[in-house]
Amino acid sequence: MASQLRVQDILDEADKDLGLHVLAGRDGLSNVISIPRIQEPGLALAGFRAYMETERVQLLGKAELAYLKSLTSQRRSEIIEEFCGLPLACIIVTYNLAPPRSLLEACESRKIPLLRARLAKARIVSRLTRFLEEKLADRTRVHGVLVDVFGLGILLQGKSGVGKSEAALDLVARGHRLVADDVVEIRRVAHKRLLGMPNSSLGFHMEIRGLGIINVLDLYGATSTRERMPIDLIVHLVDWGDLPNPDRTGLEADIEVLLDVEIPKVHVPVKPGRNLATIIEVASRNEILKKRGTLSAQTFNERLLTRLRRATPAMPDNGSTKPAPRAAKQGRAAGGRGVKRAAKSGRGRKRGKP
Repeated sequence: MASQLRVQDILDEADKDLGLHVLAGRDGLSNVISIPRIQEPGLALAGFRAYMETERVQLLGKAELAYLKSLTSQRRSEIIEEFCGLPLACIIVTYNLAPPRSLLEACESRKIPLLRARLAKARIVSRLTRFLEEKLADRTRVHGVLVDVFGLGILLQGKSGVGKSEAALDLVARGHRLVADDVVEIRRVAHKRLLGMPNSSLGFHMEIRGLGIINVLDLYGATSTRERMPIDLIVHLVDWGDLPNPDRTGLEADIEVLLDVEIPKVHVPVKPGRNLATIIEVASRNEILKKRGTLSAQTFNERLLTRLRRATPAMPDNGSTKPAPRAAKQGRAAGGRGVKRAAKSGRGRKRGKP
């Protein structure tokens, strides 16, 4: 699900980083921004508007304002009227520069927010693009628990009551960090990168059957939680009876697709006496090795197959699919040696005759 952002949201949430304030067009702060990329409308001011996207933030820097200043007053007003005649979401002027009066008047009359930032254009583009990409990213919501285990984001899934929260609490007690419990908000912040975070209403609260609602942040301190975490591995907890043939070699790779991103997935059977926290830690360590190119199960399988090939007898050359019996080979070899010895002894006797 793609999101939309109002200009007012930029002022409320990104103002501290960007130092923005409104110069004109305050009535248009409800205008919608739906594209995270920033547009520099130099060609549009020169008259070429074929690739203008009005739902993007328009950025005016020194070059654009210098171009407008170089024009006659009448020509500058015409260009600004044509430019602001488009349904622009908002315009930002960088370097604390003073925009032309005609631009102020056009934005005010057309209800186009004209903002001014104290930062240079390059910094505005970098910071604002990062902010918009996060806010406008495709998003979804899943049931589960997200935990930071050895620097990997582990998403615990499974039916209600299977033990996801208890396993996560055990991991937190071992020094790992909780990101979200019960409801995980997921955003796609890059082509193949998902970012998980807690639900704003739940925060770091967790439900433990028999205890009720607890606050992990209050119980274990600030080092026990994280505000967000990339999702690297899904651990699906399944009742032992519901998984009759669990993977016992590690050669069968499974994935789950979230927001068109493939995430590796393992299925862990659950029964009394199994230490889920230890198993999840091992799964995290194993995934770290896989990311580094070390595939333990595949390496073991290849070494085992190599030994089996060496131990298998050689196939005969007569086209038969059965290997030659070893005893027959040994017998033929022994017979050949006997014939040779007899021939040698006969030659010796002939030489010994008078």
